Amino acid sequence: MKNKTWQGTLLLAAFVGLTVLLITGCDTGGGDGDGNELLSSSGPYRVEGMYNGTTALGSDTFLYDRNDGLLGVGTMEASDDSRWWTLEVYESHPDKYAIKNVQTGNYINAKDLRDNDGTPSDPAWNVHANVSAFQDDDAFYWSLDLGAEGGNVTCGNPEGFLSYATSENAEFTWAHHKVQFRNDAVADYGSSKWKWWLSEE
Repeated sequence: MKNKTWQGTLLLAAFVGLTVLLITGCDTGGGDGDGNELLSSSGPYRVEGMYNGTTALGSDTFLYDRNDGLLGVGTMEASDDSRWWTLEVYESHPDKYAIKNVQTGNYINAKDLRDNDGTPSDPAWNVHANVSAFQDDDAFYWSLDLGAEGGNVTCGNPEGFLSYATSENAEFTWAHHKVQFRNDAVADYGSSKWKWWLSEE
């Protein structure tokens, strides 16, 4: 009889523990705080701008967090962590990536887009890509090519891609520029290609 009571107590404890786990939404894979489980994380990567299949500005021109809510591209010092990004895969979008800045913890996104004057705008050639705190929103998830040749970094909703198409002249000289979010034919052009370099450390 005592053995049955002991077994019953264990079963009750296990049931209560499972109930608490389900109520609190805990998981072992991390997440965004809203029950959207983080499935994997990789990196960090440097993301280099390409021009017609070659490096655009030499070997030190990368995407970075400008710390003003916008995504930038420019020549970075090796010690500047704002040029490093990790790729996260979430349960809600298992076939896409959330792109997180190592230094700031912000994510590249196409939510609440604005034009050159700061006016809210739909995707177009003069709309800028954002960097901000994570949200489980389509605008924070991207398709990309990690292959040796690089490729477009595209968002499905809103539809568009990252570009530095203001450099369509091959002689363009870079400093630090805002990255555009475009939805035109430039997706097939070299100035909208990005190459992902995995850290060797």
